[in-house]
Amino acid sequence: MITVKSITSRVLPTLLLAVIITIPSVALADMCQPEAESNAALLLLPKEKIKNIFTTVQYGSAPGIVTSVDGWVSFNDCKGNLVFKFGRTCQLLDTYTTGSCNVVGVKNY
Repeated sequence: MITVKSITSRVLPTLLLAVIITIPSVALADMCQPEAESNAALLLLPKEKIKNIFTTVQYGSAPGIVTSVDGWVSFNDCKGNLVFKFGRTCQLLDTYTTGSCNVVGVKNY
């Protein structure tokens, strides 16, 4: 028997996924900007060391499908970056530094 509840329970998740998939990539990167800034603040980095903080989107193998967002912190005193890897809903997945930049408690590649 088909009911409104059974239709809703099948259709609603698909509709929500469609909305998430079709969010423009720039909007998705902008959505994660506050998380990048707050995660940088949690590491107690001196403001004078930070050159800038920005986010970029990462695409998967399917054209136009964003798989994740990277938050980048560049510094005034080293070559490299602090990177925050976020999922599509801006949940933090990983944190690391690159190059000669080091942050206490954060792995470096």
